[in-house]
Amino acid sequence: MPQNFPTNRQNPNRKDESIRRANRVIQTRTFVLMLIMGIGMFFLLFFKLYNLQITRHEELQAKAVSQQTRSSVVTASRGAIYDASGNILAISSTAETIFLSPKEINDALNDEENPVAWTKEVLAAALAKILDVSEEGILKKMARTDSMYEVLKFRVEEDIADQVRQYINDNKVKGVYLTTDAKRYYPYGDLAAQVIGFVGVDYTGLFGLEAEYDKKLQGQSGLVVTAKANQQNDLLYEYSQYFDPENGDELQVTLEATVQYYLEKGMKDMCDAYSPANGATGIVLDVRNGGILAMASFPNYDLNDYATVTDKTLLEQMERGELDEEGAQQKQWRNKALNDTYEPGSTFKILTLAAALEEGRVTAIAALNVFSAGYLAVDAAAALARHEDWTGVPTVAFSIVRQETMYDSDNQKLLFPVT
Repeated sequence: MPQNFPTNRQNPNRKDESIRRANRVIQTRTFVLMLIMGIGMFFLLFFKLYNLQITRHEELQAKAVSQQTRSSVVTASRGAIYDASGNILAISSTAETIFLSPKEINDALNDEENPVAWTKEVLAAALAKILDVSEEGILKKMARTDSMYEVLKFRVEEDIADQVRQYINDNKVKGVYLTTDAKRYYPYGDLAAQVIGFVGVDYTGLFGLEAEYDKKLQGQSGLVVTAKANQQNDLLYEYSQYFDPENGDELQVTLEATVQYYLEKGMKDMCDAYSPANGATGIVLDVRNGGILAMASFPNYDLNDYATVTDKTLLEQMERGELDEEGAQQKQWRNKALNDTYEPGSTFKILTLAAALEEGRVTAIAALNVFSAGYLAVDAAAALARHEDWTGVPTVAFSIVRQETMYDSDNQKLLFPVT
């Protein structure tokens, strides 16, 4: 009699179906995972490319250009300053700036195939002596071996530049260069120093007219762009592009150099005689139009050497410890006529009298047709400064101004000539 025995064997078709179903699940999951990873990688790559090509485009472009080119600044000529008669108060002249390339110096010293006869210490000592700068400072700049440009001294005189050039040629020095620059020169030295002001080492106006009209005077610097190899050397072929500088505008002011000279001379004589603790100041106006013919402050200083304190009183205060060098410099640079406060004095009398006339406190004012003897004296000085003839002081006439006529145009000119 046949017997039925239990068995663990499964239907082969069902087993194959289970395997196929499992494979499909794995394939689906793998596809989904790869799709997600692909989309993620796409967005990551898209973000990276966007960052490089859009967000950092200008930054990376500038780096690429800097790696392929060498740029030298061509300083624009700063505009001259003239007085009312055309005398030059400030002008730019040609000078040279000395700079070095620490990287080129380091490469030259480490080049065993082409040894040099100098060392960093010898070079620093020689340049420090010629340029009158710190030897230690030069060595610190030489230590920045990744740098291609370190300024040693701005705008040196021609004889100093010639000495540096001679030393470079005689000793076959590499990595020290001279570049043409401009230097500010003040022909009259200390004349109208606080009014004219001066420029700093970066050729930017720091005080006076030089600072107030800096953008007008400064102009726009140019560039010389040349191609270079990856080691900062010049290529075998020549490539250069020149961008012209735009020179600054000229400036003419109402100052008269001759009137300024006599004002300063008179003030200096007074200061020498009375030694005022806080110096002195003076202004000369052309009362016909309010133009400033002269403006001076004491203590004074030389515009061509503005950092040096020369005033006797300031030097004595420094010796006594009452002032340090910076404090003394600030005092000599200060334009007292503009920055200090003074009582109006007699100049306010005309306003008081006009107010009294308007309110009926006085019945009439005798107003000089020519405003004062002081005006006549200044007029004479101004005429001499302009090389004009002066016939002497005329008879001074006057007019009677009453309350009912004080607003007539002619009387207004008598009472308030400048306005």
